[in-house]
Amino acid sequence: MNQNDKALKVFSYYWKHLKSYPHFVAGIIFSLPITVLLNSYLPALVLADVLSRLSQHDYVAHDIWASFGSQIIIYLSLILAGMLMWRMVDFFTWRLEGNITEDMAEEVLDHMLNQSTDFHANNFTGSLVNRGLHPSSRHNNIPGLYAGCRHYYCSRDHGLPRTTICHYARGFLSILHFHGF
Repeated sequence: MNQNDKALKVFSYYWKHLKSYPHFVAGIIFSLPITVLLNSYLPALVLADVLSRLSQHDYVAHDIWASFGSQIIIYLSLILAGMLMWRMVDFFTWRLEGNITEDMAEEVLDHMLNQSTDFHANNFTGSLVNRGLHPSSRHNNIPGLYAGCRHYYCSRDHGLPRTTICHYARGFLSILHFHGF
C-alpha cells in the first residue's frame, strides 16, 4: 500500500466522523472567512488610507484626533472584532476536534470489547481502557513535533489560529499511528 492510499484511507475515516457534526463544520466554514477579513484585510485597508493621507499631506497639523480619529477607532475595532472572531473559530474547531476524538475512542473501545478473550490473551493487548484511549492520547509521545510546530506558528504571524494548527497536526499524527502508518 503506497502513501497516497494510506492518506486517502485516513482522510475517509476522518471524513466519516466529520459528517456527524455539520453544525461545527458550518460554523468553521462561515466564521473563518469573516475572521480573516476582519483580522487581516480590513485593518490593512484602514492603514493604507492613513498612509495615503499622510503622503499627500491631507491632515490637520498637530491634531491627530481631528485628522485620523475615525481611522484609529475603526482600526482598533477591527482588531478587537478579529480577536473575538478567532475565539469563535477556536471554539468551533476545538469542539469539533473533541467530539471526533471522543467518537474515535469509543469506536476503538467498542471494537476491543467485541474481540474474544483468546484475542486479548494471544495479543497482549493490556487493559481495554488503555488500548481504547491510547490512540487519542498518542500525541503526548511526540513532544518534539508539537514543540517545533508550536515554535513555528507562535513566532510568526500567519493570520491563523496558531494553537489550532498544532492541534490538527497532533490529531493527524494520532490517526496515522492508530492505523499503523
